[in-house]
Amino acid sequence: MKRNGRRNYFIIALFLLVGLLGVGYALFAESLSITGTATSTGTFDIEFFTATVTSSSNAGEPTATISGDKNTLTLVADTLLVPGANVLYTVEVKNVGNVSADLTDVLLTDDNDPDITVTLDPTLSTPLTIAPNATHSFTIEVEWDSGSGKGSKTVNYTVDLDYVQTP
Repeated sequence: MKRNGRRNYFIIALFLLVGLLGVGYALFAESLSITGTATSTGTFDIEFFTATVTSSSNAGEPTATISGDKNTLTLVADTLLVPGANVLYTVEVKNVGNVSADLTDVLLTDDNDPDITVTLDPTLSTPLTIAPNATHSFTIEVEWDSGSGKGSKTVNYTVDLDYVQTP
C-alpha cells in the first residue's frame, strides 16, 4: 500500500509538471505579427483671408494688402498727421488645410519707429487652435505716441503668421 501512495503522488506530480510546462510554453510561444502600411494625406496651411481698415483718426488713406500667395499682409499707416493719430485694422485668417493648426504667433516686421506703438489683439497671447475651414479675426492697432513732437509720419508693416500642426 505504501508503494501505491508514492506512485499516486508521483503520477500527480508528473501531471502537474506537464501542465506547468504546457502553460509556460504557451506564455513564451505567443507571438503577434502585424503587417500593413499607413499613409497620411493632410494639408496644413493658414492664410490671410481678409484685412480691412476698421477705423482711423488723423490719418491719410491707410491700407491693408494681402499678398498673392495669401501668406503675407502689408499694412500702411499713411500720413499720420498729428501725434495721437491711429489706425485700427481687422484681420481674418483661415485654415485652408484639412488638419487643425495652432496659430502660435503673428510676426510684425516694422519701421522700428520709437514714436509708433503697435498693439495686437490679446486673443493672440496664447496659441490658438483653428480647425480646418475655420476662420479667426483679430485686430492690429497702429498709434503715434501723443507726446511726440515730430511732423507727419507714414509707417509700413509686414505681417506673417507662425503656426504649427495641432498635436
